[in-house]
Amino acid sequence: MAGGDEVDLAFLRPEGHVELLVADPSLARAFHGSVPVARLLARVVLGRDASDATAWDTLLCRLAGGPGEVLERVRRAIARQVRAALDEGPLPASNATTAALVYAVSRAGERTSLAETFSDEDDARATRDPVALACAAYDERLAAPGVDLRVPMFEACVRLATRGSAGPWSSPRFAEARRQLAESELGLALTTAPELGPLSAAGPSHHATMAPLRRDELDALVARDPRELASAIARIERERGKTAHLDTLVADLGSLLRRSGSLFVAAVLPDPDVDEPLDLRPPSERPSSIPLDWTHPEVAMQIAESIERGTTTLARLRTLVSRGGEPALDAIGAQMLRAQSHPTASAAFAEVLARAGRTRDVIRLVTYFAIAPDPTVAAHALSSCTAPELPTVLRAWLEAMLPSDGGAAPFGDDPYTSSAARVMACVASLAPYPHLYQAVRPLLSRVSEAPPASIND
Repeated sequence: MAGGDEVDLAFLRPEGHVELLVADPSLARAFHGSVPVARLLARVVLGRDASDATAWDTLLCRLAGGPGEVLERVRRAIARQVRAALDEGPLPASNATTAALVYAVSRAGERTSLAETFSDEDDARATRDPVALACAAYDERLAAPGVDLRVPMFEACVRLATRGSAGPWSSPRFAEARRQLAESELGLALTTAPELGPLSAAGPSHHATMAPLRRDELDALVARDPRELASAIARIERERGKTAHLDTLVADLGSLLRRSGSLFVAAVLPDPDVDEPLDLRPPSERPSSIPLDWTHPEVAMQIAESIERGTTTLARLRTLVSRGGEPALDAIGAQMLRAQSHPTASAAFAEVLARAGRTRDVIRLVTYFAIAPDPTVAAHALSSCTAPELPTVLRAWLEAMLPSDGGAAPFGDDPYTSSAARVMACVASLAPYPHLYQAVRPLLSRVSEAPPASIND
C-alpha cells in the first residue's frame, strides 16, 4: 500500500473489535532485529501479574504443547535472560503476543532475534508443529497455510513497543465512524503511512492484522477548537440519523495523540482465555461466545463477586476491561464505590481505573479514597493515575474535611474516627507517592495535634 492511499481495513472481522495504537517504530525494529527473542519473552514474564504465577505456568505449558522437552527448553531460555530482563524492565503483552514469542523461542537459538528466526524461504508455508498449533489458539496465523510468519512476529514487536492505545471499538462502530468522518463536512479519511520493517515486504497484506496510518490530519482534527469540533460532530450525527458516538471516539483519539510515535490501526485478536465465559452467569440475552456486554449493570457486580471469591485474578480483570473499552471502565468505576460490599474487588477496580488515566474518573477515584476501608490500598491506586487534575482534586477533598473558618481540626472525643484523624491517615498513606504527598502535606498544619514522626519524615 502506498503512503497516502485510503487505508484498507479488510483484515477487520465484522464481529471483531479494533483499536488504535501509538508505537515507537525504532524500538519495534530493534525488538525484531537486534534483541534475542528469549529476552523479550523474559521481559513479558516480568510484566505479568506477580500474584498470578499459576496462571502464567498454565499458559506457558499450554503454548508449549504440554509438558515435555519444548516446555523445559523455553523455561531455560527465559531463565538465562532474566538478569538482562530485570535491567531492561518489564513489557506488558497480550496472550496473542506472548504466544508469538513462545513459538519463536521454541524455534530460536540462545541469542537469536525474531528477524534471524523467520525468513521468507522457511516460513511462507503451512506447519503442523505441535507448538505452532497450540499457539495458533491465540493467533491463527501461526499455523495457517502460506502465512509469512515475519508479519505476525513484527506486529508482536509493534505491540511491545506501544506507548498508548485507544479503544477497543466494535468493527461496525469503527467503520461507521470512519464513514461519517470521510463523508461529512470534516472530510477526514484514514490514509496509510509508509509501512515499517517487514510489514512493507513480507508478503500479501491479508497476512496482517494492523496497518500504519498517517497521523498529521488526525492531529489537526483533535487540535481544533473543542466547541467547533463538538458542533460539527453534533451536525454530522443529526444529519445522518444514526450515531457512531463520534464524540467519545474523537476524545479518546485526542488523548492518544498526545503521545509521540507512529499510529496504527489494529484488529483485536480473539483470546480464548478471556472470550470464554467467566464462572458466573452471563446476561441471558447474550450467547456465551460473545465477549461481556458491559452495558448490563449486573456484569460488573458479578465480576466483583468473582474477585471476592478468588476465581478472577487482577490480570484477567485487566484483560477483560481492556477488551471492553470505555463501557467497561465506566462499569467498574460505578461498582468500585461499593467498597463496603466487596473491598477486594473495589481495590482491583481502582487499580485498573487509575491506570486508564481518564480525567472523568478523577472524582470517582478520590471518592473511593474517601470511603475505602484502608486508605493505603486506595493511595496505591491513586498513585497510578496520570490525570493532571488529581493532586488539586485530592487536596480540595481533604480540605473539605477541615473547619471552613481556616482553624485547626480537633481530634474530638474519639481520636480514631475524627476528621483530623482521617486527614492524618489519608496524608500518611500518600507519603510514598511524592507527586501526591507534596500537594496535601501542608494540610497537616491544620490538625490540632502534631502528626506522628513517620508523617514528618
